[in-house]
Amino acid sequence: MKRLALLTSYFFLFFCNFSTAQPCSLNVASYPYIENFENNDGTWAAFGTSSDWFWGIPGKAVMSSAGEGLKSWFTGGNRFVGYSNGENAWILSPCFDFSSLSNPEISFKVLWETEQRFDGANLQYSLDNGNSWVIVGGLQQNNSCVSVNWYNTNSVTYLGNARGWSGNIQPTSGSCLGGNGSGGWLDARHTLINLAGEPSVRFRFLFGAGTTCNNFDGFGVDDIRIADAAPPNSPLQVETSCINTRTVKFRPLGECI
Repeated sequence: MKRLALLTSYFFLFFCNFSTAQPCSLNVASYPYIENFENNDGTWAAFGTSSDWFWGIPGKAVMSSAGEGLKSWFTGGNRFVGYSNGENAWILSPCFDFSSLSNPEISFKVLWETEQRFDGANLQYSLDNGNSWVIVGGLQQNNSCVSVNWYNTNSVTYLGNARGWSGNIQPTSGSCLGGNGSGGWLDARHTLINLAGEPSVRFRFLFGAGTTCNNFDGFGVDDIRIADAAPPNSPLQVETSCINTRTVKFRPLGECI
């Protein structure tokens, strides 16, 4: 298990102010926004400590190809296996103007193959150009109206014990925890209703890792799409007629929030 550098990780995550403010080289205001990373890096850029985020063609054991097409963003560089020790790094999005969106939603393809519970990634947003960040979504919010294939781990050690995607498809080997990997690329989706109308939004995929048990493929993202989703709780119109004293009753099965 990851013990080495644990206190150091906590110190930097909780007591240091990581300002990631960067100038916007691209301002997106037209939707749907679709980026498949085939022609270029999509104006997403890598930052952070010990970053090995890489845009290109993956050729690893589990991450043997991109989510779709040839290219994607992923950790571990173009090595066959493994990611950097002590990594605390992210890819930063362009700037988005959501003024025209009333029910924004983000979707993408995601793959994670990391040491379970210790290493992993999450998605965050900022409304102040990266001076502060908020995690998008909660643990296993797999309500089809809210999200699909969202975080599977409540506390990822090297994400500062925050929720995220973490795990691998290997068995536990010695002190390296196995299990809970994606097993390949999955389609992830989450509503962003709280960001509706916001004029300046940025996203980042943050990846954190310790200094042992890093011989896994890492984390990958591909095919990002942002657009207005179908509004939740759409009104349902039902017409029926009853004979004599019979009635029709409706029982709610669930609610989209």
